Order: sequence, then structure tokens, then C-alpha cells
Amino acid sequence: MTARRTTLLGLSVAAVLVLVGSPAGAAPPEVHHDGTFWDWNAPATFTSSEGSTGITITGPNGATLDTGFATTICTAGANWNASFTNYFAAKRQQLRQAHYTLSNVSAITHPTGTPQKYRRQTMTFTVASGGLTKKGEITFDYTPSDTVGGVNYCATRSLVIYSNQSKFATLRPTLVNINSSLVYTGPGPCTPAPSTPC
Repeated sequence: MTARRTTLLGLSVAAVLVLVGSPAGAAPPEVHHDGTFWDWNAPATFTSSEGSTGITITGPNGATLDTGFATTICTAGANWNASFTNYFAAKRQQLRQAHYTLSNVSAITHPTGTPQKYRRQTMTFTVASGGLTKKGEITFDYTPSDTVGGVNYCATRSLVIYSNQSKFATLRPTLVNINSSLVYTGPGPCTPAPSTPC
């Protein structure tokens, strides 16, 4: 079992597109996008690159939504609470080493309606990429999933939404709506969702 490497750390940004045909200040109309593995709603200018374990959706002004699911060996710890703490600390360190500036880092939480050992942490960030400053939000999820041969495996999920910093406040509602509309339609026994990483 291998983890999917998302575009989160690379911040691969699509070329900036220009919205036309909408009145000033009006949100562009959403259309339904059918993919091989995922369906979602967004303005027609948004496009995607997808697979069975994740999707990256990009739009104007660097607007990006990237989410991915993976199963990996659980982070070491004296108990599950220590494993949770160590996992999220390692994710934050990884981002800081990639020159992300983190703020509004939440406590490690147990989202309502998720399994007992499901944990989540959210944060906002800025980072320089391609001569521009990007601003966005990251959600990391982590939960035990299986034990094979005495080895504990955990399911993980990452969700990042971001855009050019100056446009994030405007584009954030669109990115949040896109995430809410995501539906996994591909083959396989697992249906990933915000509360059920694969």
C-alpha cells in the first residue's frame, strides 16, 4: 500500500484564466463536470486532473482544490494519542520545511460523526510560488484502518484550497462549494468522503 503524492507541496498552478461574460461582481454560473472517477460542480472555466485516490481542480487566478486519500503505516507513538500528535506535527514540519508560513493552526479534533479514533487538524498558509504569493487552507485527516502482520496501517486524507493571495477571499466560497459537491463515482470497494478516507 502506497501513499498518493498530491500536488500540495509542489503547488503546481495552472495558467491564469480570464472570466468573461459575467457582470462585474457576479459569480460565474456553475456547471456539472463528469470525470472518470469524480463528479463535481464548478464554473465552466475550472478543469481537473483526477485518479482513483484523489483529484486536483484548477481555475482562474490560481484557484486550486487538491484532495487525496492514502493508506500508510501509522506514525509511531507510545499510544494512539501520541501517534496522532506525532503525525500532525510531522505534517506541519514538512510544510514549514517547504517554506510555508502557517497560521490559525487548530487543535487536533475528533470530527462529529467519525470513528472514535478519527482525528483532524486544519490551518491556513501563505507560500511563494512562481513569483506569486499563494494563500489557502489545509485539512489533514488521520485514523487507524487495519493491522496486517502486527503492523498498524492508518488512512489519511488531505484537502487543500488556495489561490493567488489577493484573490483568496473572493475565490474561497467557490472552492468550498466545489469541495461540497465532490462525489466519487469510480470503480472500487471504497467511496472516499471527508469523513471516510481510503
